[in-house]
Amino acid sequence: MKRTLYTILLLISIASTYGQNLSNVSVEGISVGDIQANTPVIANNDFARTFEMTPVEINISKNDYGISQGISRIDVVDGPKRGKAVVTSYYTIIYTPGENFTGSDSLTYQICNNYNECGRAMIRVVVEDYDFAPIAHNDTLILFQTKNVKLDVLKNDEFLYDKPITLEILRDLSKGTSQVSSELLIVPDLRSYGLETDSILYRV
Repeated sequence: MKRTLYTILLLISIASTYGQNLSNVSVEGISVGDIQANTPVIANNDFARTFEMTPVEINISKNDYGISQGISRIDVVDGPKRGKAVVTSYYTIIYTPGENFTGSDSLTYQICNNYNECGRAMIRVVVEDYDFAPIAHNDTLILFQTKNVKLDVLKNDEFLYDKPITLEILRDLSKGTSQVSSELLIVPDLRSYGLETDSILYRV
């Protein structure tokens, strides 16, 4: 009977501190602060989806536990095989798929709280195919020679992601001819040596 009475008084004593800072409250020599410091971190696996050539930011801590008192660090301990992973200053991970990669990739991260308790989990990323439509931009060139000229007209074009890339001349020079090299460069054969202008219409 005395033991039951002691238990009731103990519960009342703890309940009376509700709403106050419990960091200094102790029960039989064990402080609440010590319990928090030994809280294990439970990291849970994450899943993300993106398109090829498109980075995705992953909020990995949203389903992890034991980090309510703060995060001290996040590390990528086993990086992705088909892309890159970077930890941001606000504790997310940005995954960037490799060039033209589609499929499944994964990485493992470690998250630690302010008491140096850590947990590990895996992120699985699915990279889906996307049909990119190239955007060609006009080029303006001034030539001071007419021999051994190669024009890299694709260097300012956009979304040249889907391989293979093809380059085709739709309208040739009016004062010469041109052809497309194996390196996707336009090689003109100019037949005019004066101060004149000419143009080529190409399609990528």
